[in-house]
Amino acid sequence: MDNKKTKIEIKTREGTLLFAFETKNNTIKKTLEEAVRRWADLQGANLRWANLQWANLQGADLLGADLQGADLQGADLQWANLLGAYLQGADLQGADLQRADLQWADLQGANLRWANLRGANLQRADLQGADLLGADLQWANLRGANLRGANLQGADLLGAYLQGAKMDKKGRWTWQQKRKRNTSC
Repeated sequence: MDNKKTKIEIKTREGTLLFAFETKNNTIKKTLEEAVRRWADLQGANLRWANLQWANLQGADLLGADLQGADLQGADLQWANLLGAYLQGADLQGADLQRADLQWADLQGANLRWANLRGANLQRADLQGADLLGADLQWANLRGANLRGANLQGADLLGAYLQGAKMDKKGRWTWQQKRKRNTSC
């Protein structure tokens, strides 16, 4: 039986220590969940390519965090502060981002299929090429967001704020088709 503990540190890209946690069978997911539980300041955290599937990160302060390519499938990010976070190519399929602050976040090419973004603040977020198939965007703030090349097929945009959002013909067509289906029900 191995009783050895593993210490994992969360640092910024510049190497500044934000949080450290030591336990048996430790993972980055366990360490991050513990940091959130203790209300640690995780602003600017370097979490590139981290495996955070099904992590409970509700209310996490990840302002400006680097989550490029992170696996956040099914993660609970309700009320999380992801303002200016770098989530390019992240996998957020089925993640719960209800009421999350994603203003100015870079979500280019992110997988947001079936994600819950109800009431999320995506003002000026870059969602270029993101996959939002079946995503719940009801009452989301998408003012000034870049939705060019985004897949909005089956996305629910009921009550979403889209003033100034940048959409190409494909994105606009997909959204209009969904809206027509909703209004005919």
